[in-house]
Amino acid sequence: MKSIKTTIAAFLVAAGLTTTAAAAEWKSGTLLPDGVEAATETDGLYVLQESTDGPAILLRCSDSVGLRAQIFLNGMTQDALALRDLRKAKTRMVEIETESTEAKKFLWAYMRSRGELTSVKPWQAKRIFNAVVKGETIDFDIARVGPVSITPSDMNEDFKTFAKTCEATAPKSKPAPVNAPPAADEAVAETDSED
Repeated sequence: MKSIKTTIAAFLVAAGLTTTAAAAEWKSGTLLPDGVEAATETDGLYVLQESTDGPAILLRCSDSVGLRAQIFLNGMTQDALALRDLRKAKTRMVEIETESTEAKKFLWAYMRSRGELTSVKPWQAKRIFNAVVKGETIDFDIARVGPVSITPSDMNEDFKTFAKTCEATAPKSKPAPVNAPPAADEAVAETDSED
């Protein structure tokens, strides 16, 4: 007969596996600095792939900046999400690579005490956005931190609404040819520029 300790240990291990196996869903909302009102309905719009253990991905839409990405290496939940001052941020060289893109390096703002990376160029956030749309793993090589690999959750309605609403990711409207098939449900952000 198994001891009670062995049975409890087996139960805890099984419960832990179930928790880590469940994929985090994308959650959306609006996030603006205190006292600032949105200029438009898309200003401050965000979508967050929560993770309590880390890493977590946040994509934000801003009328003034466009698309911005934040990676929370130690995890982030929607309840704990808040805009924080980046004045004391350092920079880290970060290389990003996905299954459909070659590795590319550039600086990111980095808050070491919070384990938080913030993109400084629109192409960085667009690369992450596109990886989510395509269902690809994102590999980061962060200077003085090391490699981090994130497999984003599948797109849900919150993510699709964000993609259609944010001006930086919404499909560009082009005149449709006569008898054209309907547009695809998913958008891919343009990443040609080095903005």
